[in-house]
Amino acid sequence: MDQEKRKIIVKEIEHWRSSRLLPEQYCDFLLNLYTEQKPANRSFSSFAATAVKQGNWIYWLFGFAIISLFYSVVLHFNAFHPGLQILTSTIFVALCYGAGAIARRKSQVFALLAIGAGSIFMLFIGIYLLRLHAIDGNHWIVLYVALCSIVWIVAGYLLRFGMLHFCGWCGLVLLYAGFLSQTLPNASGLELQLYWLPASVAFLWLSWLLRGRNKTVGAVFFLVGALLWFMPEVGQMIFYDATVALLQWALFAKMGLAAVALFILRKKWIEWVL
Repeated sequence: MDQEKRKIIVKEIEHWRSSRLLPEQYCDFLLNLYTEQKPANRSFSSFAATAVKQGNWIYWLFGFAIISLFYSVVLHFNAFHPGLQILTSTIFVALCYGAGAIARRKSQVFALLAIGAGSIFMLFIGIYLLRLHAIDGNHWIVLYVALCSIVWIVAGYLLRFGMLHFCGWCGLVLLYAGFLSQTLPNASGLELQLYWLPASVAFLWLSWLLRGRNKTVGAVFFLVGALLWFMPEVGQMIFYDATVALLQWALFAKMGLAAVALFILRKKWIEWVL
C-alpha cells in the first residue's frame, strides 16, 4: 500500500476515534495495522485531550469534589486539631509519593514532579507546624530536617530515584556542616579537612563497591563523596569568616587533584559509567 493511501486511511481512523464512531480499542487495533507508530507512544497531551472529550459527568463531578475538598482543607488548615493537621499532611505526602511510585515506569517526568512536590511539602509543612504551635527551637527544626533527610534517603532507595536519594544525603551533609560550625567555631582549615575528607573517601569507596550490584546507589554515593571532597572549603565560605582568595586556590587545587585521579583511573570509571 502506498504512502498516500495509508495517510488517508489513518486520517479516517482518527476521525472515527474523535467522533466515537468506533470504540477506542478498535481504533487502536486499526492504527497498529496501518502505522508503524503505536498509539501507546502518543503524547501525554493527546491522552489528556481524549480523556477530557470522552469523560462523563461522574468523573467531572468527582474531580470537582476533590478540588473543592483540597481548597477547603487549605483554607481551614490552621483551625484543625494538631493531630488532624499532621494526619492530613501525612496523607498528602503519601499520595504524592504513591502517585510517583505508580507512574515512574510510564512517565518519569510526572513521577519526579509528584515526588518532588511531596518532598518539598513535607519539609515546609513540618517547619510551618512547628512554628505555628510555638515549637520553633533550633534543635527541633534540626531534628525535623534530619528526619526529612532520612525519609528522602529511604524513599529514594526504595523507589530507585537517585535524585531524591542524593537530596537526602545533602540535607544530612548541611546539618553536619552546621554542627561543626557550632561545636568548632574557631576550627582551622586543616581541622575541617580532617573532619570531611575521611567521609568523602568512605563514600567513594562504597560507590566503587556497589558499582556492579546497584548502579543507582553507587552513583549517588559517588556524588556524595565528590560533594564531601569540596565541603571543607564550601563550609568555610558559608559558616566561617575565611579569606575568599585562599579558599578559591584551595578549590582549584582540589579540582586539579580530582582531574588527575579521574585521568589515571579513566579505564576503570569509564567502564563503570558506560
